[in-house]
Amino acid sequence: MWKAFVNVALLGAVIVCLFCEAAATQNDSADTKRAMKNLALHADSVQESPSTPSLTEQDQIDGIKSAFLKLPSEELARLGVDVHHSYVAGTEEAVALQAAWAQRQIELKEMMEKQLKAADFMSELAGYLVNASVPDEEALDHLDNLEHLLADIDNARDFHNIGKWSALTSLLPGLTQRSIAVQTKALHCIGTAVKNDYDFQLWVLEAAGGQPAGEEKLVVEILSAALSDVSRQMTSTTLSDEVKIELDGLLRRILYALTSAARGNLDVQAALSAVPEGAEAPSHISFVDQLKECVDSPKLSVGVKRKCWHIVSDLLDEMVYIRHDVAHEYAAMQREQTVAAGGEVSEDALADKILQILNSLQPMGMSFVRDDYQWLLRAEEVAGQIASSCQQSASSGNKESPQDSCIGRMSPEVRDIFTHVIKVRSVLRSEYGSALDGDDDRLTALRSTVQKHAQDVQSFLEHPLMQDKLY
Repeated sequence: MWKAFVNVALLGAVIVCLFCEAAATQNDSADTKRAMKNLALHADSVQESPSTPSLTEQDQIDGIKSAFLKLPSEELARLGVDVHHSYVAGTEEAVALQAAWAQRQIELKEMMEKQLKAADFMSELAGYLVNASVPDEEALDHLDNLEHLLADIDNARDFHNIGKWSALTSLLPGLTQRSIAVQTKALHCIGTAVKNDYDFQLWVLEAAGGQPAGEEKLVVEILSAALSDVSRQMTSTTLSDEVKIELDGLLRRILYALTSAARGNLDVQAALSAVPEGAEAPSHISFVDQLKECVDSPKLSVGVKRKCWHIVSDLLDEMVYIRHDVAHEYAAMQREQTVAAGGEVSEDALADKILQILNSLQPMGMSFVRDDYQWLLRAEEVAGQIASSCQQSASSGNKESPQDSCIGRMSPEVRDIFTHVIKVRSVLRSEYGSALDGDDDRLTALRSTVQKHAQDVQSFLEHPLMQDKLY
């Protein structure tokens, strides 16, 4: 739901969020949009006013009830209308029904007017963002308003269509002198804007704003560079606690913007894996390598590590879906179409076609499988470290079992890391299959790690408290 527009004195207009005032049950932008669509779908009913002179009052009541029957139950409940009731002209119930109808017409008009104003409001907000004289504190307020608007898919599209995307991307790290807090909120806005649609995700493949002519870099390139730069800054031993907290928040929002753009989008994933123009391949760090540094670094926070393991887990899930579920769905569809056309299914030809399709799709998750068992080794080590340290952490005088005591005190971040790590481990074990039985030196090291922590990990997974907290 649109948040009530603030700073109205500054803007010179009061913009009221209709559903903020009209119904607490309508509490997000999706609900607002659905309501607008429902109202718009029945605009013909709106135009056929029940006050037409040729109709009796009962005809008007029946027409209103008929129009209300087309609305979803949530909208009817909001308006206080019972469509199963028999309304008789002249009764209190009929008067209430007519009042609800009149209220609905007013709401339709106001919502349509406000929809038209949203683009103007976003344009004005973007103007403040590129105005260097606007203090960072005010810029944060404008970004907060913008983020709430961009959560609506239609607003996000309009924001890009009116040419204001470059104003937002000009606030990316490395392109602005604005504070870390402003950069962090701008990243939040970018992630929110692109995450709901494949085509919106492609906006990160456009040049960012605020760059010198002829030296433009894509948004995705700047995000990738910022991820490396901020991660390196976090390893400094001279940072104050305050700056560390700021950089930690910035790093999380960089990851949020990147994953919002890359999730389910093979074009963006390919851009993250490619070597940028002018960069040298040996020195270029891919997104997968950045995730590797993230989970391995002792300097990064548990929260950042949780985010990185979550990304790895999601990308592997995507890979499994593309390589297995999509293949099965495509095969089933082709069989059905061939049979319906009276043809005979050639399983060999179908298998070749599926293999051709899969080879043309290269989800980023495949990079974790091709990494010489290193990601599986990482997952085994982290799962083992968490389980083993938990087993040993309780004091000898504690009446609880060691795991009871440890799991009770375990932070949500660590529990989430363990959950993602176990999922990563499961997917990679399944992908490698019987290859894990080989006698390669890397596999020997992997089996040694698994054996070292196997008992602790298994008892940790099976513990009732862990079942509760994890699943």
